[in-house]
Amino acid sequence: VNESDQPARVQIIPGDIAPDKNPVLAGIQAADQLLRSWLRNSGEIVTIPPRSSVPIALRRTAPQETISGLCYLRMVSGPASILVRTDAYGFLNLDGRSASALETSTPWRRLAPTKLDYEGKARVEMSEHVYPSPFKTETVDYQVGGRHGFFRLGQKPIPRADGKGLDGNFGVFYTLESRMENPLSDPADVEVVFEASAGYSGALFAMNGEVIRTPLLQPKEEIQILRVKLQPGERKTVSLISIPLSGSSYPATVTVRPVGSGAGRIRTVGGSN
Repeated sequence: VNESDQPARVQIIPGDIAPDKNPVLAGIQAADQLLRSWLRNSGEIVTIPPRSSVPIALRRTAPQETISGLCYLRMVSGPASILVRTDAYGFLNLDGRSASALETSTPWRRLAPTKLDYEGKARVEMSEHVYPSPFKTETVDYQVGGRHGFFRLGQKPIPRADGKGLDGNFGVFYTLESRMENPLSDPADVEVVFEASAGYSGALFAMNGEVIRTPLLQPKEEIQILRVKLQPGERKTVSLISIPLSGSSYPATVTVRPVGSGAGRIRTVGGSN
């Protein structure tokens, strides 16, 4: 919503998939769409006319369905700020063009901007859930022959203005840096493993611009994300990006360890490095 008297130009990267009865699947599909586009900085510049609104997500949900979405917004030019608003309506009898907008993650392409029907600023109750730093970097050192390395995704909530935290850190971008070293005289294979340690979950990781998506895992199931070969005396740093997903159970665990030292892995989804 642009309540100012000048146009607002906004970059939009949507993560918005059709609703699903499985909230875990809805969450991973929405984040998958966003992450792939975000890695390429592949968005769309949308102009919001003065005193107008533009839909960035528009979906119809059936009973027992979950709508889950992430959206990256960046002001390019215009006013100091715009308003992001969420509305819920009863069933609407939409015309053909409006109905078609329900089926796409880019509804602004099919619906014209709507003029605001009020003067000045809207009287709205701002959400408490505004977290100014949704990016975290964590580092683990792992030495072959030593203790396993662990990341806990969603363990430490990021804070908001009143000091309260975001449970599970859903939607937070994690950069996980694992510094590996092999001090032994023989080569060693090291794996990075995701475990659904808090319950039914899926996960997304990105490395070198490529997205790794896990299947949906039952509680305590684990899956190998990456396998790394270290020559004697070799050191490597591996960097992964991950996002705790809406609908999934967090905190979850990412472990760095020797290949074959765990149990319960179902298959490999990543590659080798």
